[in-house]
Amino acid sequence: MRTLLGLMTAAFLLVGIAEVGLSRIELITLPPREEVRIRFLPLQSPKALIQERRSVTLEKGENLVELSWANLDIDLQSVHVIPMPQKGQVEIESISIRPGSANSLIWHVMSSEAMEVPVYISYLASGIKPEFSYILILDEKDEKGSFICKAKVVNTTPEVFQKAQIEFPFRPPVKLTIKGRESRAVELFKVENLPVEKLYVFDSRGSETTSVYYVFKNDEPHGLGGSILPSGQVHLYKAEGDGFVFLSEDLLPRTPVGDEVRIRLGGTKEVEVKKKLLERRRTNIRRSVNQRIALCDIEERFRITAKNHRKEKIKLEIYVGLNDEWEMKECSHKYEKEDSSTIKFILQMEPDSKEVINFRVLGKNIIGGQIRPVVM
Repeated sequence: MRTLLGLMTAAFLLVGIAEVGLSRIELITLPPREEVRIRFLPLQSPKALIQERRSVTLEKGENLVELSWANLDIDLQSVHVIPMPQKGQVEIESISIRPGSANSLIWHVMSSEAMEVPVYISYLASGIKPEFSYILILDEKDEKGSFICKAKVVNTTPEVFQKAQIEFPFRPPVKLTIKGRESRAVELFKVENLPVEKLYVFDSRGSETTSVYYVFKNDEPHGLGGSILPSGQVHLYKAEGDGFVFLSEDLLPRTPVGDEVRIRLGGTKEVEVKKKLLERRRTNIRRSVNQRIALCDIEERFRITAKNHRKEKIKLEIYVGLNDEWEMKECSHKYEKEDSSTIKFILQMEPDSKEVINFRVLGKNIIGGQIRPVVM
């Protein structure tokens, strides 16, 4: 019957091992790993969870067992120790940091009999991490693509992990041997025939050109949605004949399930957007005792002209920044409220077409009546 006593997390005693104890009890050094599992945590934590199995031969009665990590930066407060005897009883009475060694622990273990005991150890360690990257290969019509996610396991420590089981948050484990200061790459998943949408975006809050994006969602209809997509570099290619042409690269931010992925191709002059201020005036002026303007409202009238010079239909999003407090007085087009001070127009434009948006907006309670510059 398997008996487990002494299951404990390392709540370390910041005391040394007495000389009399070391001389009375033989110090046992734990042998090398028999199994090791490296689990990379969600949210791209700077530390990895390492779980390993070792076997230690215990004498009947008191034992001192040493475990050290000469090549790893261990979070000692995270160490968790579980002895799994096949018979008898094993109890860990204390765990201490060995004097003069920052990465060495001494276990004070009581065993009901002499035997070999498997010990499972888990801890957080720095110096081993994943770096994620993506490839999106578009078809010639810009309608579908192949989306590939890769991970490079980077070991910056001298430690060797022999036949380690590597676990990522969103795929089955893989077995790799990772040598000291070595990197190993592995493909995590590949989605074929991924539906993509070509989107043109103009942001009047600072941009002077229209940007082109390829858009899809991290959801099941797109062959994704199993987990968060971690942040990583994206390389964008397009099929051409029997090969591929490199288009651009972008940084894919951490994308939760259900959220939209936007990969930027670059800027274009084929879709032109101009924003023009037609009128501006102060209203509802409130003055201080010295007759200076303390607060006022500012009414502005704008015209946005969008031109599609392409020979195809396009979808265009136009972002407009407003004051923190605002009220739309007139608007020729429907808009969406992106956040408290931003609205978005969505236009479906025909080839070689032009569309004009007119709107009048009131900015409220502007301190000092200061009129901020308008980006045209």
